[in-house]
Amino acid sequence: MKIVNSKNSSRQGGIKNVYIWGAYDILHDGHIKFIENAKKLGDVYVILISDKVVKKYKKLYFKAFIRKKHLLKTGLVKNVFIDALPNMKCFNKIAPDIFVFGYDQNKEWNNILKKYILERFPGCKFKTLKQYSETHSSHLKSKILCYCGSGKKFVDCCGK
Repeated sequence: MKIVNSKNSSRQGGIKNVYIWGAYDILHDGHIKFIENAKKLGDVYVILISDKVVKKYKKLYFKAFIRKKHLLKTGLVKNVFIDALPNMKCFNKIAPDIFVFGYDQNKEWNNILKKYILERFPGCKFKTLKQYSETHSSHLKSKILCYCGSGKKFVDCCGK
């Protein structure tokens, strides 16, 4: 399988492969502004954290296939890969030139991912973008009702 990397491909204009990652459970203006700014660096590919992994750390409102659909509908991303450490299969298809982190992403996980990427792609650059919005998914989840029909707020419900 050929790995596409802007340094050794025939892509016009030297467009970079820019990766971002996250849960993107409830897509909001902060996410959109983050993706728009990442897009200024090149073609954006999203590593969407799998349902299983997200559920270890927080309640999940949308399943991965729906989160992927929402991201693709923005028209801002080239592709979305549902993936997770320890074996990121997405990099077998598209090699990262730049990896962009959000200002509020878990630093420990960012460092683990950064180490993983540098072992495989030592030329990859990393950037952390600033906060572009006051909106956070956790705030939105505290205001919406759970999908289970209980009438409770999502954060207070079992989520089933």
